[in-house]
Amino acid sequence: MAENKQIGKSDGVAQLSSFDPLKAGQKHSQEYYDAIKNKFAEERDLRLAYRPEGTGQFNSNFEGDLAHYGEDSYNRDVKSREAMTDTVEVLFIGGGFSALLTAPQLRKVGVKSIRIVERGADVGGTWYWNRYPGAACDV
Repeated sequence: MAENKQIGKSDGVAQLSSFDPLKAGQKHSQEYYDAIKNKFAEERDLRLAYRPEGTGQFNSNFEGDLAHYGEDSYNRDVKSREAMTDTVEVLFIGGGFSALLTAPQLRKVGVKSIRIVERGADVGGTWYWNRYPGAACDV
């Protein structure tokens, strides 16, 4: 199994050390979390600066010839239901591979309240939406 690494700082130089994300009670300094948050913000800014239109580059208005991409062609019998209000410990947006593998591991460490929200009629993420008949290999 691949070894997980964490970034720490010592004398201004990033240090790597072993880290088990599921180990109960493992604590980190606020500096550690701030460094991660700052790095993610820096990378986001680089990505957005690369494209002058920023988030305007993303188009989710599936109209006209693109309208069929917004539909779930695997479940044409869509049933409406009332919206629900809930409080959970962990919420997964999308029922893809990561959510399906992570949810049982969270149960093992005591997380009781987990919800997976998926807009499709079933889970599977990329494998649900992109089906290639006869394909023997994916990614």
